[in-house]
Amino acid sequence: MKIVQTYSVNLSLILLLAVATGAAPKADERVRHLGPTGIFGSVGKDRISVSKVAKGSPADGKLQPGEFIVGAGGAAFKGDVRRAFADAIDQAETEAGRGVLSLTVDNPTKASVRRTVDLQLVVLGSYNPADPLGSPKAKAIVTRTADAMVKSGKFGALDIGLLGLLATGEQKYIDVVASMLHQCDWAKPDIDLSPALETGEGGFVAWGWGYRTITLCEYYLLTGDKYVLPAIGKYANAIAKGQDAAGLWGHRMAYYSLNGGAMHGRLAGYAVMNQSSLPLLIAMVLAENCGVKDAEVYRAIAQTTGFYRDFVGKGALPYGNHAPFDNVINDNGKSGLAAVALSLVGEKNGASFFAALSAASHGGLETGHTGHYFNQLWTELGANVAGPEVTTAFFNETQWLHTLNRTWDGGFTYDDQDGNNFSYRGLSDTGSHLIK
Repeated sequence: MKIVQTYSVNLSLILLLAVATGAAPKADERVRHLGPTGIFGSVGKDRISVSKVAKGSPADGKLQPGEFIVGAGGAAFKGDVRRAFADAIDQAETEAGRGVLSLTVDNPTKASVRRTVDLQLVVLGSYNPADPLGSPKAKAIVTRTADAMVKSGKFGALDIGLLGLLATGEQKYIDVVASMLHQCDWAKPDIDLSPALETGEGGFVAWGWGYRTITLCEYYLLTGDKYVLPAIGKYANAIAKGQDAAGLWGHRMAYYSLNGGAMHGRLAGYAVMNQSSLPLLIAMVLAENCGVKDAEVYRAIAQTTGFYRDFVGKGALPYGNHAPFDNVINDNGKSGLAAVALSLVGEKNGASFFAALSAASHGGLETGHTGHYFNQLWTELGANVAGPEVTTAFFNETQWLHTLNRTWDGGFTYDDQDGNNFSYRGLSDTGSHLIK
């Protein structure tokens, strides 16, 4: 606890200094999603060029592609255009703002015409800077988001959306998860995982086994529903038996037929990845918390923990079994993953170290290997390990991005809805935001 408190004070200073010393914003030619307005556009130094407008959204019929937004909330854009736009949205959504977002719009084909366009947004209230995640606005967004997900019935690849519903802690959403788990094949008590272990059948099983086992465990810990216990035990045992010699995993397990029938041999393909290995470690630890008693699981947890303990104080986690990054503090959320994993196994020094790296990387949430999905999923969770002071500071510094990620119909997206700028297609952006 003393270590966590020390990091909390230092990280709050880091967050404040990062704002004061940050580089000037640059024009961005990529098409960006611009919050619950339904607008997509590229961002210049003092304007937003509208690229498209979502049908049925507040901006539908009021703005046209090719027009320029040069101000919001009654003020011309200065400095960071995206942040100014997000701040105007948040102000409009307060009770005082009545949900009205006023935009100043130029039409390049009519140089002398400048007009004001009012968009009607949903009134959600305000964030309390001292406790933003406990504020009425945050609670209203969680309810609106969870309801939108349930209505759509789309929980995404790896079923991260189900984990998001569990994170709300609300019974009506937990009931939805219960219904899904009692129907889906991957949660059945008689599930057979042996093909993936014996012959490597099924690509990318490491990803599904990690996130789905975490979901099963969180569900059991919330409900005590013993229906899922057999599957939890089978996944934990299979994950442990599928480790390679270093105690890690890749897209698949270290399957036996590749290694002369032996366990813990080499992995197929290009070998280990920390991005897939850490959720598997978390899954095994949670399975143990659910009551799984398995010597192979105990051994596997100890081996993998030892591997990641060796990075503490040296640098951020690389892609696989490589040297620590000494010039990077986070890579696609792996610092956050490590903070959570080491916290669960009781490694306080390691958890605090990676929580520090996570919190200090708040300005890089839109970066990551082949996309930033896992960065935005895990980095904030990792920063939370440092304690409530850092959690609050981190959210206040990244609130603008959360606002721009919100969609007009209650969900979330990390980039444009067509997936043109985003590699992790099929994963649930809405579900990952609920987890946070």
